[in-house]
Amino acid sequence: MNPTIRESLPDDLQPHELNLARIVPEGLSLYAARYEMQRAAMSIKTERCGINDCLIEVAKKLFPGDWIQKKGLFLLCIGQYRIRLNKLSKKLRIAQNQTQLTLAFLAHKLGEMVTGDLFSPQITSLQLGYVPDNAALLNSASWIVRPDGQSVDWAYEMRMEYGQMPGPIPPATSPDDSPKPTVTPKRSDSSETGTSQGLK
Repeated sequence: MNPTIRESLPDDLQPHELNLARIVPEGLSLYAARYEMQRAAMSIKTERCGINDCLIEVAKKLFPGDWIQKKGLFLLCIGQYRIRLNKLSKKLRIAQNQTQLTLAFLAHKLGEMVTGDLFSPQITSLQLGYVPDNAALLNSASWIVRPDGQSVDWAYEMRMEYGQMPGPIPPATSPDDSPKPTVTPKRSDSSETGTSQGLK
């Protein structure tokens, strides 16, 4: 079944459209600035992981306090929406191992999966990702899609406003060059989060 191609985002996401539209182009630009010289020697898996890390880095800067990271899953938290960042296929589906967490996300049952609460508030899962341009990575298309199990319910192409240039690209530093604390606090197995809100 072909997805519905929306002409606009849902009303409650429209105020965030510009920043959402910046994530992919700025994330890909950051990746190219950091790793362009090493790309030829990278495996496809290594490249995808590197791009995903850069998308997450940009998303954290554009949406401070509106994200959560748990069990290796990074999500933007905007109202009822939990937005995952992914590479997308040409059919706008994710290419990833189908873990229980992934299947719960695709079925919009993430709250139930993480909290164990069958009556957790309704969460709408969305995927914001890029369809790679094989000739020029920076020309990759950016889409936000609402999954429906293994298929796609609707999709919307994210575009920068006409004449709008992407925001400043973060400096091309290595991923691990940030200052390290001299004392590492003991961490529990709880989620890392940019806000006090959880996955509910």
